[in-house]
Amino acid sequence: MILSHAELDRIWDKALTVSMCGCCNDHKWEQDITGYIFCSGCKNWIVKPADFEARMARRATITDYEFEEGKGLSGVLFPDGRFLKCGNAEHSLLMSDIPLDVQFGCIYFSSNLKADRDGVITHSPVKFQGVTIFQLNWIEEHFKFYDGGQKRFDCREWKMNTEN
Repeated sequence: MILSHAELDRIWDKALTVSMCGCCNDHKWEQDITGYIFCSGCKNWIVKPADFEARMARRATITDYEFEEGKGLSGVLFPDGRFLKCGNAEHSLLMSDIPLDVQFGCIYFSSNLKADRDGVITHSPVKFQGVTIFQLNWIEEHFKFYDGGQKRFDCREWKMNTEN
């Protein structure tokens, strides 16, 4: 069953009303240029897909691969220790629906997955709170998959976030 845009908008409006915070009656909800709807009072974020079909097609273009020792990793390691794979330079596709406050806590792995020495590991240059214990555990378990370039980065030296 394919829903019309009008039907999708009605479903969205109902979901938005249900998920709004207590500030919803204070006219604090705004929409930024990226399409996120947010509350300027409590900083709650909600995303409304602009074009469901286009978004689903875009997701299909994200590279999937198997981990191979020494070949490198490309993807995003979330603060909760969950890792989402993507190809080199596909991180923005992967993160398009993730709220900014979550993005700030992620660790980003880039590699061409060919065992070169070009791989890098980075984090947000702003508002990064440090690695979490979940991220450190994942890093230790998956170090053998790093390429030569990624092995130069010691994420354990980054400020640790002791809240998680």
